[in-house]
Amino acid sequence: MHHIFEKGKNDHTFVLLHGTGGNETDLMPLVKYIDPNANILGVRGDVIENGMVRFFERYGVGKYNLESLEREANKLYEFIVFASKKYGFDFNKVYLLGFSNGANIAIAMLHRFSMHIKGAYLLSPVFIERDRMFADQSSVDIIITASSNDPFATDEEVIELAEALDKSAKSVDLYKHNFGHTVNQVILDDLKDAYFKG
Repeated sequence: MHHIFEKGKNDHTFVLLHGTGGNETDLMPLVKYIDPNANILGVRGDVIENGMVRFFERYGVGKYNLESLEREANKLYEFIVFASKKYGFDFNKVYLLGFSNGANIAIAMLHRFSMHIKGAYLLSPVFIERDRMFADQSSVDIIITASSNDPFATDEEVIELAEALDKSAKSVDLYKHNFGHTVNQVILDDLKDAYFKG
């Protein structure tokens, strides 16, 4: 997969998963703020929708192609495993950092694989596969950030996601805000605080 890797000064690695229309560098400033010494693996989605890059196909807003989701989640997981060997970073000390579509593909991997990573930061996610059990994520600390006025996900949906993850993850913390489908300084401060508490 198209990607960029930056070697850091500690043994933590952030895997960056952008939102629709983004690319592998979009979330790099977030990591530089949270932990400037971490390794960074920025990954670009393989799907193009109306000229915009995504991680899996959909038929329209809120209408997801589940076969594409399955295929791309498997491919992304295999790529991260491959990258950990190629670049020599510890898979057990990986943090997934996904925004919107990137958060959704991260959730799809958590559904399918006992990943044995350190953490997953899910920013503005949507709960797509509600009837699917999550794999064992007992090593994983989950952070979810969500807005009460997000046009793509309801409060009830986000709470349902947090509750489902809580049954398999080491911990789940939900940070609510009112900034819509976005990331701002308040959210960044919450993420940094959660990271260093962990």
